[in-house]
Amino acid sequence: FVGDDLAATRQALLSAAEQADLVIAKGQGNYETLSDHPANVVFLFIAKCAAVAEELGVETGRFVVRETQAR
Repeated sequence: FVGDDLAATRQALLSAAEQADLVIAKGQGNYETLSDHPANVVFLFIAKCAAVAEELGVETGRFVVRETQAR
């Protein structure tokens, strides 16, 4: 998924992610791509840019573990 346009990603891959009980996504690129995805996702990454760090209320360079819930 990293940096992909989800609308252009193969349907089988998206279906698998949507049907999974939990998706673990590593890396800030996955956070940026999947943070609005309607699934249970746990993100593990380092906040490397000021915009993402500010959005999450952390300092740049900090490790982040963030969970989103399916909608």
